[in-house]
Amino acid sequence: MIAGSETANTQANGYYLISNVPSGNQTITASALGYIAESKQIYQSSGVTTTVNFELIAGGAIDGTVTDEATGHPIDGASIILNGHITSTNSEGYYNISDIAPGNYTVSVAATGYMSDSKPVRIDPHITTSANFTLLPAGNLSITTAPVSGEVFVNGTSWGNSPKSEVVTVGQYNITFGPVTGYLTPSWQLAVVQQGVDTTVEGVYDPITGTLTITTTPVNAEVFVNGTSWGTAPQSRTVQIGTYIITFGDEADYQTPSEQTAIINENLETEIEGEYESVPISLWTLVLAGGIITAIVIAAIIMIERHRRKPQDSES
Repeated sequence: MIAGSETANTQANGYYLISNVPSGNQTITASALGYIAESKQIYQSSGVTTTVNFELIAGGAIDGTVTDEATGHPIDGASIILNGHITSTNSEGYYNISDIAPGNYTVSVAATGYMSDSKPVRIDPHITTSANFTLLPAGNLSITTAPVSGEVFVNGTSWGNSPKSEVVTVGQYNITFGPVTGYLTPSWQLAVVQQGVDTTVEGVYDPITGTLTITTTPVNAEVFVNGTSWGTAPQSRTVQIGTYIITFGDEADYQTPSEQTAIINENLETEIEGEYESVPISLWTLVLAGGIITAIVIAAIIMIERHRRKPQDSES
């Protein structure tokens, strides 16, 4: 029995007495070999004997060994986890966990360079249950795709869309890739996974392309593809298959063509032409232009007349 810094042992009848317990809040803990320890909170008053009774639950234990399935050698440092209890194997692969409350549990084991494993166990009072493990050597298999995320398959089983990373047993794996619209599906690859090693496989999706050619008439004007300028027409580029919106820049004295939709197919050329139409001259523009011309003519006549009169004025 422990109360603060004071300790005591129970008698044959289970009775205990701890003296000199300081007043105030205290934690009393009872523990015994083969039983689950229990603690209680009390308030100890000065000069008063406080009664605190315990009913300890008889515990059980578990032990076993962890070995390499391929070689049979013990695995040192493997982690064993059971209901919050954690321990590690020694150099002989042995482990032991005691003072476990009776019940049904799952015991798990993990070790670097091996596949994890687990199994159900039953813990009974005052009994040591054995649970041995043989672990498969393993490495890490990582799969990525570029420039898009595609579905990946390992030995025909889908792992979902990349990137994916899993611990797998040592060996060879066939990696295949799912289709992605607008891209060529990568060829299958063979991954050789070694113990404790990270093996990486990348599938590269090459875009499926066609040719987009844009011209304008009767002037060479700026052209835009999906809002991005390609410069002055004519322009011709290799692009990924799909749908594109073509627009045209403004040109003085011309009406700007309406936007057009270009559908690019594999290995085919799609041609788009923007036709600029001359802006018709309005009547008001003609009148205004005629007035300006008339004014210029009149001004010229006046200037000529002035120059013609100057010699006559001199003779006078």
